[in-house]
Amino acid sequence: MSEPLDTTLDNCGCCEPEPAPPQLYNRPGLPALAYRAGTYASFFRRMRNRIGTLTLPDGEFAGTRPLVSLSTRDQDDPSIALLDASAVMADVLTFYQERIANEGFLRTATERRSILEMAREIGYELNPGVAASVFLSFRVDDALGAPGVSTIPAGTKVQSIPPQGKLPQTFETSQELTAYKEWNVLEPRLTQPQSINVNAKQLYLQGTSANLKPGDVLLVVISSGSTIQTASKRVVSVDVQANANYTRADLDPAPPALPSFVPPSFSQGAVNPSGSKIPLDASSVQSHIVGQQWKDADLNAFLGFNEWDTRDLLDTLSALREAGNTSSTQSVFVFRERAGFFGCSAPLYQSMPKDSDGNVLYPGADWDGTNGAWEIWKNQQTSKYYAVDDAFLERTIKGIVNDSWVLFKRSSNQEEAYRIRSTREVSLAAFGISGKAMSLQLNQKDGSDLTDSDKPSYFKVRTTTAYVQSEQLALAELPILEDLPANQTTILLNGLILGLQKGQAVYASGERADADGTLAKEILIIQDINHIGGFTELTFESGLEYPYKRDSFTLNANTVQATHGETVTETLGSGDGARSYQQFTLKKPPLTFTRAATPSGSESTMQLRVNKLLWELSSSLYGLEANDQGYIIRIDDDSKATVIFGDGQKGARLPTGVDNVTAVYRSGIGLEGEVEAGSLTLLPSKPFGVRGVINPLAASGAGDPEKMDNARDHAPLTVRTLDRVVSLDDYQDFAGAFAGIGKAQAIDLWSGEQHLVHLTIAGANGKPVTDATFLKTFKKALDAARDPAQLVKVDTYDQLLFDLTANVAVDERYVVEDVFSDIKDALQEAFSFAQRSFGQSVTAAEVISLIQEVDGVIYVDLDDLYISDDPPDLNQILAANSAHVENGQIVHAQLLLLNNLGVNLQEVQA
Repeated sequence: MSEPLDTTLDNCGCCEPEPAPPQLYNRPGLPALAYRAGTYASFFRRMRNRIGTLTLPDGEFAGTRPLVSLSTRDQDDPSIALLDASAVMADVLTFYQERIANEGFLRTATERRSILEMAREIGYELNPGVAASVFLSFRVDDALGAPGVSTIPAGTKVQSIPPQGKLPQTFETSQELTAYKEWNVLEPRLTQPQSINVNAKQLYLQGTSANLKPGDVLLVVISSGSTIQTASKRVVSVDVQANANYTRADLDPAPPALPSFVPPSFSQGAVNPSGSKIPLDASSVQSHIVGQQWKDADLNAFLGFNEWDTRDLLDTLSALREAGNTSSTQSVFVFRERAGFFGCSAPLYQSMPKDSDGNVLYPGADWDGTNGAWEIWKNQQTSKYYAVDDAFLERTIKGIVNDSWVLFKRSSNQEEAYRIRSTREVSLAAFGISGKAMSLQLNQKDGSDLTDSDKPSYFKVRTTTAYVQSEQLALAELPILEDLPANQTTILLNGLILGLQKGQAVYASGERADADGTLAKEILIIQDINHIGGFTELTFESGLEYPYKRDSFTLNANTVQATHGETVTETLGSGDGARSYQQFTLKKPPLTFTRAATPSGSESTMQLRVNKLLWELSSSLYGLEANDQGYIIRIDDDSKATVIFGDGQKGARLPTGVDNVTAVYRSGIGLEGEVEAGSLTLLPSKPFGVRGVINPLAASGAGDPEKMDNARDHAPLTVRTLDRVVSLDDYQDFAGAFAGIGKAQAIDLWSGEQHLVHLTIAGANGKPVTDATFLKTFKKALDAARDPAQLVKVDTYDQLLFDLTANVAVDERYVVEDVFSDIKDALQEAFSFAQRSFGQSVTAAEVISLIQEVDGVIYVDLDDLYISDDPPDLNQILAANSAHVENGQIVHAQLLLLNNLGVNLQEVQA
């Protein structure tokens, strides 16, 4: 018996219920919108289902179903194929409808052009990027015959030597610089005046040719008015410092430590102290320059009023300093020869021949004497000695000159120094001997006559030594051994330096005092200039970043800022007074924007002229009057810059002319301009008198054209802050939208009883912001937008890196090397600069979870998780600090990132 027909089956599908149209609902925060009315499958199914149910609504056949007899559902049938093609068309249309809908919202847009156009609707232009800046240090030719000075014009080009695979970059100086050879190397004050007395235990002598050795006898002479003090010193040890050009003579086994340097203080100089011009001579320089201190502007006024030539002043000052090394009030002499007195080698008197009674047959008195030996003075000798003589040396010594010093010394406390009036060679016969001797005619220390009553009786012929042939040694200034500490804002230079300007940049370099052998470099900006006692003192806007060894520290004041980009002069075209919104596209993109204290952090380098008249750049044509000669710049998605003019109502139209629209601008922008230190060395056109150039520090402060992800965050900031900074979010948003800043965090801090907003920033390249000029520009822009009553501190951050070691079991179906590469990629992405926040910690669970989610990983065993500078250890949490106050000082925020070279993965069996 056959089974009954199942009428519930719908073999053709015509009786299937029609699928309901999709109910569209998009919850907040989705990365994409669902906006399609259907897909190919739903469209085709819906049209196929309506074949048998389609009813005509009106007309002759109203209420009929004309397609009910179409029973085929084969897709190769023309009717069904038509429905299939219609479904495909509907699928395509709804796909693009959904894409267009997504492009209409900031969060879901995938095209940079969409975000650019939406941002313009609220007055926000995507940041075109900003050019890198760098400081260039020029070296002026100091060879003999060279001019020693060079004028380096603004716009001087310097090119980089690129690393392999990269192109050379061109930088141009931002302002004119007059460079001098004396500014190639400026040293801090290295010495201080040496003050000695008769009790000196250590002497510093000028030069390295004093030819001293241990045991030499020195004479210290101190003059004070008519009083002259002398003392002999025996050299214990000698240290010759060739690099510093001095010789240290120790006069005691334990010489004292050098005194600390205390900068001198003088009264302030007056521009016109006498009412008349003062002649330039040694006396005037001593009293008005060496003996006073000056503000730089006042000294320049003084020199101008008295018509003092700068070079003559410096030469006179140099001569005064050299003369000061041989001061008449304190002197040191070394004796090159020593000798005994005539008679010191005579035979013992009692050993001479005697008569039968035992009396010595030699005529004359007993020179050994029972009451003491004879004195050296000639008045105890026979009348054959000339009356003009004072004493006789046992031998002739060449090189003894008149007015030189002689020292008679019997013991440590029996000595006297005399001035030699004259000498002569004589023949003597006494003490049972005869021979040539040297006669000394002496004066007292002050040059007065030496009388018999002035001659001490303790100088005996056999026990006294004469030190002669004195040679004066030039005293050197004492070296200053103190290091230059970090954060010090003032530096006293080693000479008088004229011509420096406030706001001028100088390049500082030297060996770090806290890290032997490590060379540090930085740029300092002059805030103030003073001249103290003939030396120049510089005050900088910020203190030294590192401590430096004083004798290694130098400054180069032939330093000027330069920015990335090459100047282009271009004729844009011809104006047409009949056209509204006439526009021209620049032929050599990208247009350079440089840092500026504006809310965006940048400004255009373009100077546009119409009929040789300069027109002004405006942010928008809206608000311009009909005759305002202004224009706007629009940067396309492909970085092409277009100049747009007004319509005669919102901004003036261009006047008609032939090639009357010209522009001078710079081309070059972005992170490619952040060249390494020492790479900018090529001068395509070398200014006269310049020997070379270098960038001591890497270029910094650049920013690429704003990316989509950043634009999503930054575009709303225009309407959120309205360029007014009040709340913490405002500070953070303002900094985030500033060109060259890649990350910012604003927090409240209390430092003592002071409440302040602390703003931590990082560069667009992910590095800490150390460029003082960039910080100054940003602070200026921030100050213009914020409440001036609120205390604000802007700082960069400290970067921390962490390492890890993990044992990973890999599914045998996967290639281990590929899985390990995926793990490293996932870790690098998750713990990159873009993904991490200041003060955000890292946990072991977070690391394990990331590794475990990689395809092919069965399980992971974390062995080590530690800060890179610490020994390996498994820490459950690696903490990073936000900015905070510690011991009264604000400590930088920390950013904890993965050390890409510190990921150690090891395979284990599952």
